[in-house]
Amino acid sequence: MVNNKLDVLLAPVLVTCYTRFEQLKQTVESLKNCDLADQTEIYFCSDAPKFGDEEKVQKVREYLIQVSGFKKVHLIFHSENKGVGRSVIQTRAKLLDSYNKVIFTEDDNVFAPGFLRFMNDALESYKDDLRVLAISGYTPPVYFAKDTPDVIVSKRFMGWGWGGWKRTFEASPIITNERLNALYSRLNVNELHGHDRRETFRHVERKLLIALDLHICFAAIEQDKVIIQPAISLVNNIGHDGSGVHFCNVTNVYENKKLNKKVALSFDNLDFNCKEADKKLSDFFEMAHLNAEFGVLSFKRALPVNCSPIKY
Repeated sequence: MVNNKLDVLLAPVLVTCYTRFEQLKQTVESLKNCDLADQTEIYFCSDAPKFGDEEKVQKVREYLIQVSGFKKVHLIFHSENKGVGRSVIQTRAKLLDSYNKVIFTEDDNVFAPGFLRFMNDALESYKDDLRVLAISGYTPPVYFAKDTPDVIVSKRFMGWGWGGWKRTFEASPIITNERLNALYSRLNVNELHGHDRRETFRHVERKLLIALDLHICFAAIEQDKVIIQPAISLVNNIGHDGSGVHFCNVTNVYENKKLNKKVALSFDNLDFNCKEADKKLSDFFEMAHLNAEFGVLSFKRALPVNCSPIKY
């Protein structure tokens, strides 16, 4: 069933950015072209520059000052560099207190016109369904059968344009060695929904990688929760060009050349068993992980090994 008219308070959009001016422009322009953009409040969180990045950050901020096309534009310009993750925690907490939901993206995603409507429809439809941990607008270039519903259910969370509720973050604790060992003793590697997760979860636990999406992915597996996402992606990630924080290698393995053209997706006939979708997604990420151009060793280290953990 499609919600043709949303009479509820729309979720705010939180965008994090740093120095990637060209990617950010594509992100913002695609969001402006989304249905419901003029009814949506958007928050831009700009981290302060590290030494040598002053001009790039200033260029980004000058651009953000003149952004329009949304119900309201909020600018959060930090005066000191907080780094990946820390720069958005306070803002995200305030939004969740006010709205109990948030749509989140970094500065390297391009969105289809139906993205905001899909996210708001899903956040409203499943707000009280504790089986559902989060909503994702991204689906990798996996080809499902023609009779596949507009929306699928999986356990493989992807953080490129996603949404959640306050309970999403409350259910996604820090990944610890004890939690990892308990999970690995209970599940075999095929039940992790992608062999790459075993290594990336360990990277997060050892503070070699800061990635909120991996905490949510871990929680979904640990707690047997699901993710709602479109069968055909509403998001194309353009950040695998070597410019981001987490990836060194350039790869197009995650690129969605054709995005979903539907403005409103149907939520009928969802399969919460989700074995078929999980199998296709797991196979895709297994191939991506084994690809000679890409693997866990291409992650950039986001923090020194002996740093303090981030508290979400």
